[in-house]
Amino acid sequence: MEGTGMSKDTYFFSHDYGARNDPKLLKVLMKLGQAGKGTYWDLIEMLYEQGGKLQLSEIESYAFALHSDSTCITSLINDFELFKNDGSLFWSESVDRRLQVRAEKSQKAANSANKRWDKAGNYANALQTNSDSNAIKDIKGKNSKGKNNKGKVFTPPDIIEVKAYFIENGFSETAAIRAFKHYDTGNWHDTNGNQVINWKQKLRTNWFTPENQAPVHKERGFVS
Repeated sequence: MEGTGMSKDTYFFSHDYGARNDPKLLKVLMKLGQAGKGTYWDLIEMLYEQGGKLQLSEIESYAFALHSDSTCITSLINDFELFKNDGSLFWSESVDRRLQVRAEKSQKAANSANKRWDKAGNYANALQTNSDSNAIKDIKGKNSKGKNNKGKVFTPPDIIEVKAYFIENGFSETAAIRAFKHYDTGNWHDTNGNQVINWKQKLRTNWFTPENQAPVHKERGFVS
């Protein structure tokens, strides 16, 4: 709120339901009056602001800040079982419980926020990965098309493959050697300068001719 000087980290704390009729607070009211009861709640608020612990050595400072007196605060700490102390610090068990609940809620909220951010990050990464993958595919496709019109990558055969293909189809090894040299010299481009895509089809079309057939040994019935 404007003009109050409250920190942005200030938060409201809940009182126990029915605290007005708490026997301990009734005793405070009887001994110290409304001023003492008001000082009690002021101390509770200070405990929330300071993380749950206050210094016993600073009682006079607290009294000054709360427009009370050190005798009243000392009595509240020692006489009504409202606070615990270890000789150096004092605290309220109910405040500690509420601070613990608040810390747990804050941690859960932080964990939920982190999970949301993780999911958002994973989704963004997935989109980026998909985009990168598509871009790579586009590049590969363009490069492949630059090599041949059908987008296929051609792997030229070696002389052994060509010989075997000729022989198994009934054509001579000599013709196979000539065909291989013809295309290998031209880096497997045809006479029109086009890249050979299917070398077997190209050889069948242009080299599997009668004059290139292997001679048949008539007496023994095998290809020589």
